[in-house]
Amino acid sequence: MPTTAALHRAGLAALLALALVAGVPACGDDGGSPDAAVDAPTDVAVDAPPVASDYAGLWLMTSLTLSTPGGPVTVVRDGTPQGVRGDALFVATGAVTATLRVRQVLLSSGLLASDLQAFDAPLVVEPDRFVLTEQGGDLLVFRTALTGDHLVLTPDPSDPRHTASDPPDEVVLDRVTPWSTRAVGDWDLVSMTTPEGTITAGSCTQAGSQWLMVTMDITFSDRLLFERVMTLRAFSDDACTTQTASEASTQVGYAEEEGGVTLRLWGDDGEEAEYLVFSMAQTGDTLTLTRTACLPTPGCEDTAPTTVVVQRP
Repeated sequence: MPTTAALHRAGLAALLALALVAGVPACGDDGGSPDAAVDAPTDVAVDAPPVASDYAGLWLMTSLTLSTPGGPVTVVRDGTPQGVRGDALFVATGAVTATLRVRQVLLSSGLLASDLQAFDAPLVVEPDRFVLTEQGGDLLVFRTALTGDHLVLTPDPSDPRHTASDPPDEVVLDRVTPWSTRAVGDWDLVSMTTPEGTITAGSCTQAGSQWLMVTMDITFSDRLLFERVMTLRAFSDDACTTQTASEASTQVGYAEEEGGVTLRLWGDDGEEAEYLVFSMAQTGDTLTLTRTACLPTPGCEDTAPTTVVVQRP
């Protein structure tokens, strides 16, 4: 989401960008995350090894361990100063086959510190392992340890099928209630209020000695990755008829929507990363977002929008 200041401008993190499947993966927040597990088998009989349907649902990446020249490094969800944000949607496609829909990103001091990674990977479920096909075609064989809704994956390089390079040492996942999807789809800006005032999209607004007209659209994918495009046009007159300049900025980001009432956004426009938490209230095709937290502080508290109203196009 934009800030008023943004209207006038269009190692560990690199190492940790090696992630769950692709080998090249994936700001603090209010600490929220899905808090209720989906219904799923919690006891697996010794004579009934897990099948694909036993893993169905959304799994949060709660920790990721990688080898480094200085020894193993583990990053965790909500970790400081480095952290990982990611989840995997496990979709069974047969008795022993599935698609793993992964998204992940690394954080530093609560802000985006790596490129967003999102990909779908086919896998085969065996009694004690996953055989997963990477994007480049290599196979990544993970040993699996499933206890209820807690899953630990460790690579098995001794398996002759394993051809992946630089896999993580360990991935820990916990099954949770899937994110809600109220935000999914396309939205256009109606208005945005900051501590400096309210901007109405498409209207002529004075800013110092010039007048501005702002438009913005934002799209959330079904996996809650978003792209926001803001266009700012400057005019020399109060009727906004004589345009003097125009610029557009694009922000991409990672979102978590919980219960249809809380929206957490990690965004980066190539110049500045930001983190915003909003409460959500929808009436018809209009969605009102009210800010409840932001980073980086203290600056964001004076510049980040306090209220954003968007509507379906």
